[in-house]
Amino acid sequence: MSQFIDFVTKLIPIYALIGAGFVMGKRLPVKRDTISSLLIYLIAPVVIFNSVYTTKLTLQTATLPIIFFVLCSAMGLFAYWFNASLPAKQRGVLAFAGGSGNTGYFGIPVALALFGEEAVGLVVLCVFGFLVYE
Repeated sequence: MSQFIDFVTKLIPIYALIGAGFVMGKRLPVKRDTISSLLIYLIAPVVIFNSVYTTKLTLQTATLPIIFFVLCSAMGLFAYWFNASLPAKQRGVLAFAGGSGNTGYFGIPVALALFGEEAVGLVVLCVFGFLVYE
């Protein structure tokens, strides 16, 4: 039970930031294009490059993107096969969604909150596998 409480207390600040962003977006004249450009061109590259730079690359860590790409591809192919009775467009979208996940803008902060800075580099390497799949 204490691990669950630890887990929840580490995630509360992330959800508080999400809520604060939602409220500010509704009440203040915040432009979505400005924030998204800042996030895509400045914040995300700094976090990703720093995480990969500080991670010691070994054979095991270098295979993480390959493992996650293969895993996502297998899940996508299974979803494509499982939904054979649907029309082709729906089947393709469901197959793509079967291997996708919200790993970048939510998964990396959650990993940072739960496991600390030393694990973020490994998570970013795993996210590369998701990005190649997508």
